[in-house]
Amino acid sequence: MSADRHTPMRRGVLRRAAVAAAVAGAVAAGGLAVLPGGGPGHGPAPVAADQPVVTEQQALARAKDSGKKTEVVGLRTERREIFAEPDGTFTAREYTEPVRTVQGGKWVPIDPTLVRRADGGWSPKAATVDLAFSGGQAGRPFVTMQRAGREFALTWPYGKLPAPRVEGETATYVDALPGVDLTVRAETDGFGHLLVVKTPEAAADPRLAALDLGMTTDGLKVAEDATGAIVAEDAVVGGTVFEAGKPAMWDSAAVREAAAKEDGPKAVARAVKSAAASADATAAAPSPTVGPKAPAASKAPEAALEGPGGGGKVAPLGVEVGKGKLRLLPDQKLLRGKDTVFPVVIDPIQRTTSRSSWTGVMSGMPGEQDWKYSGSAGVGKCPTDYNPVSCNGVGVRRVMFTLPLSFYKGKQILGATFSARVEHIYSASPTAEPIQLYRIGGQNYSLSSSSSWSNTSDDWDDYLQTVDKAISPTSCSSQPNLNFESGATGELTSEVKTAAAGGWNSMTLGLRAADESRFAEWKRICGNAFLSVKYNNLPRQIKTSDMSTDPGGVCKWGSGRAYTDTPPKLMAIASDPDHGNGQTDKVKVQFKVEWGGSSPGSYTYTTPDWLSPTTATKFTHTVKSTIPQNTVIYWSARAYDGDGYGPWSSEGDTPQRCEFMYDKTWPGKPLVLSKQYPSDTVYHDGVGTYGTFTFSPNPNDSVLDTDVVKYTYSFDGAAPLPLNPSTGGGSVSLQWMPTRSGRHVLEVVAIDKANHASSTPYDFLVSEGKPVVAQWNLADQAGDTEAHDESGEFSATAGTNVTFGVDGPGGKVDKAARFDGSSGAYLDTSETVLDTSKSFSVSAWVRPTALDKDMTIVSQDGTGEPGFTLGYDAGAQTWKFAVPVNDVDSLGEWKAVSTGVSVVKDQWVLLTGVYDAQKTGGPQLQLYINKDLKGSAARRSAWKSYGPLQIGRTTAKSGYRDHFSGDLAEVRVFDRVLPPAQVAELMTVKPLRKGYWQLDSASSGSSAETGGGQALTLAGNAAIYRPADPLFDTAALVGDGNLVLDGDGDYASTATAPVSGNSSFTISARAQLTSLDPEKSQTVLSLPGANANRIQVRYQASTQQWELAVAKTDTAGAQVVTFTDDQELPDTGGSGQHLAVVYDAFANSVRLYVEGQLVAGAYGKDDTLWSATGGLQVGRSLRGGSEYFAGAIDEVRVYSGAADQIAVQQMSLLEAITDM
Repeated sequence: MSADRHTPMRRGVLRRAAVAAAVAGAVAAGGLAVLPGGGPGHGPAPVAADQPVVTEQQALARAKDSGKKTEVVGLRTERREIFAEPDGTFTAREYTEPVRTVQGGKWVPIDPTLVRRADGGWSPKAATVDLAFSGGQAGRPFVTMQRAGREFALTWPYGKLPAPRVEGETATYVDALPGVDLTVRAETDGFGHLLVVKTPEAAADPRLAALDLGMTTDGLKVAEDATGAIVAEDAVVGGTVFEAGKPAMWDSAAVREAAAKEDGPKAVARAVKSAAASADATAAAPSPTVGPKAPAASKAPEAALEGPGGGGKVAPLGVEVGKGKLRLLPDQKLLRGKDTVFPVVIDPIQRTTSRSSWTGVMSGMPGEQDWKYSGSAGVGKCPTDYNPVSCNGVGVRRVMFTLPLSFYKGKQILGATFSARVEHIYSASPTAEPIQLYRIGGQNYSLSSSSSWSNTSDDWDDYLQTVDKAISPTSCSSQPNLNFESGATGELTSEVKTAAAGGWNSMTLGLRAADESRFAEWKRICGNAFLSVKYNNLPRQIKTSDMSTDPGGVCKWGSGRAYTDTPPKLMAIASDPDHGNGQTDKVKVQFKVEWGGSSPGSYTYTTPDWLSPTTATKFTHTVKSTIPQNTVIYWSARAYDGDGYGPWSSEGDTPQRCEFMYDKTWPGKPLVLSKQYPSDTVYHDGVGTYGTFTFSPNPNDSVLDTDVVKYTYSFDGAAPLPLNPSTGGGSVSLQWMPTRSGRHVLEVVAIDKANHASSTPYDFLVSEGKPVVAQWNLADQAGDTEAHDESGEFSATAGTNVTFGVDGPGGKVDKAARFDGSSGAYLDTSETVLDTSKSFSVSAWVRPTALDKDMTIVSQDGTGEPGFTLGYDAGAQTWKFAVPVNDVDSLGEWKAVSTGVSVVKDQWVLLTGVYDAQKTGGPQLQLYINKDLKGSAARRSAWKSYGPLQIGRTTAKSGYRDHFSGDLAEVRVFDRVLPPAQVAELMTVKPLRKGYWQLDSASSGSSAETGGGQALTLAGNAAIYRPADPLFDTAALVGDGNLVLDGDGDYASTATAPVSGNSSFTISARAQLTSLDPEKSQTVLSLPGANANRIQVRYQASTQQWELAVAKTDTAGAQVVTFTDDQELPDTGGSGQHLAVVYDAFANSVRLYVEGQLVAGAYGKDDTLWSATGGLQVGRSLRGGSEYFAGAIDEVRVYSGAADQIAVQQMSLLEAITDM
């Protein structure tokens, strides 16, 4: 098939989409949920999607600064909005119906008003579903609805339809059959349609005995379930895309009753009887009339398009699903009954699924329901005194609402309010009549199109609250007039607290009359209700890896628990990796100490001071001396922010407390000292700088020092290594160099002759490392005679053949210096910069323009030889980093040369030479090309050069030589070792983009990479969707197009891996599933090795959550570690959801962001460094199960390097940023 598919596809969720799976639905009044301020457009002003207020923390900071509530735009959905309050709390609203949708990359209010399309059809201005009604064209479906590549369409079986009469959101095809109108209405998230049989004469048409609508689907399997509901599931991956309640048909008794209601029950009875008699007369008369005051035959009487009022003169509608058709079997008794009030409405409604839902149920019709009813539905005893026909057999009505709650997991709930709109009441004037709110069922109880009185009436488990006041009716598009305000301690708030603490995904609430035997309590409740939740973000759970005892070391349990000779000091770090910029609330930490044995006991202790929860802040408590000896002591910790406590460190799916044993006969904790890295709260230099650590016995314990005969040590949780003193009780020392900044933990274990061990954690803080000794960016102005040193100490005089102002490695926005290779091409600092006998590093961006001679990039003069040379060896045709054997005679050199790398003329490359004078095993030279180590060599003689540093030349006894030909930029020298991670950082401040596929178009089966790199090849039926009508067809997820996959062998891939996975990387995409509950797991992105996936981002069917899977090794059956976002559940609405994986090899961390947000379960430590070997897979897993993706994918990005959260949030915006 063509790679460019000009087919409208809905990315917006169709939740309530009254799509006709049968003659889908009457959809009547109201239906539009409004913004908090009132009607549409009167709520809080929408915040543009590209504003930086993306996270809760950013919004909270702005709210506190401005004193005004600020929306958290990054958490906005079609049915949710969240505002940060100036008092530090948040207020969220969960709407049952969508209140906004995405158009052109921006959020806009819902507007179902129909407007003409370019092709002559009709579509709503702004809905969450791609919907098109026929303009009367022959051979076209009268309605087509699409969602994420899945399509449902209905065709009229009896010839060409007339052009529709369009009013607001409704299109009516008058006399589609003689006396029968076909009415189709746009909904906020779908459509409804119905047949209006206007007269008994029309009802006699034999074609109404069985009406076969043409039905076409793409990617759907339509069937009728056991209850009579119609369900359209994804044909490949499963999961409900559309569903319909049990269909029905009804007459218009409710219209007659409503018109006569103000004149009392007797007038109602007369009106209905008169209307039925009029229908009988019509059947015998030459022209139809209805009722005693009927209009002319040319004007049809009003039909009950919104349903049968109270429920009333209703009959089941038979539906049969066949291949390519949907057969409707109207009830002939109702069509031809003597007391039938015309028009008769035939209404098999189908709607889409969503995490929110609502329905109405009836005791008198226990198997029926008003699934996702439009407008309002009744609550209470249906008043047969005013509505004798439409309430006949209905009995008592109730309404129920399911609302999603997964977002609130772990949050502190401060208050909750359930709000709805009462559209009608029983009495002519408002009087106080009670209505009650209940919780229905328990955890994750959800409504479906099959929910009815018979299967829900026993589930009204928990009475919550009663509102007993006079309520003035209002429209379904006005402010709510029914509010169950629960406050801080009410039952509704308590239920939401329970749900948040228990990790509920949903809760169902119900409304019923207090006394279901009284007509007076009858009300009609609109479906567009909402739940308001006021919450606070509690401190994050303290990780056991951030807990330790002194003595004892990092938190352990079981056989690994620590033994201490004194009650230890407990230490915990209440860190929050995503709450920074000074906006994190200060906290206290509560410790809990417990023990069993013959005299079990426990106590808690809360630290007295409020401190910022950073990695440098340790909260401590020294255990009471009254704890028992030789008994396992358990301890846990949690943080408190003044509003509430975070979870205990021991809570979780596998609860685990830290443990230790107190025994005075064991050796005391060893002493650990380091002059370079003392254990204090100060950051010390630094990465790349060695420190000496000395261990010795504890002189204050009860064990002789000479009994301590060996030690083991471990830095940052690495495998312990032995280190033995020469004699018992002696001290030992070692040298160690940190390769990353931040907090480090050295755990030292002293072991005595009886093999009793005592450990101590030695915490210290390491800075990023000493800054450059000198840095010459060489971005000086053209015509300058010296190169500026950023440190201000070592400006370099330029030779006459150095030209400043040429383009640098960053292109037009970057500058460099050009050296022409002559004797005047150099920069001379005139001073010694480095001590070449000690550790140092030197780096430069290099673009050679000649490769036919030896060339020097950087060197430092000695007496007769240079102290070092970073340059090019023409004989070997390779880069080199060399140090002569001595200072005077040319006795050769120790050199590291690049292997496996071709030197390319006129191409920028980053060269870095590193000399490690204290390397275990002897001093070592290393040469990096870009960020990769490409050569190393031992240095077996060390000496110090005292001459000036040179750029572009090197010294010899005969004078300067090996002048450079080409361009140089950003020359840096350090008086320390640069570890690999910091060498990689020299490449660029931001991650280097390796691929960006906008997926706006395709040609010859592939979609181009924006920068001209390797394309994504489309496989199977993979195609690029581009809206044929930009105004009305569903917009692409982002930009002009997106990838569409059907879940059945479709995918896209690159030929080779854009990143290897053995260093930091970032991979992201925007994805939209076809349904909320697919039965099959589906992969969005994967990076394969030979036997396993280096990473895999997928929808996990077993948890119904987004998941990141990382294989520890590239072997069959490798251990796979998963990270899950358990709050932002997959959503089919809006423009899908943005997913980003960030692996930081420098910090050994991996993170899964969803919509720019990061939650606790979606990040962790990961030191996996094996390389991917296969191309990037989009929409499948190449290793293990294929897990093909069904839906839409867009904006695929790959970077080498770890993007920060701000960059990820920029990627998640609904716009294509091509220069990122």
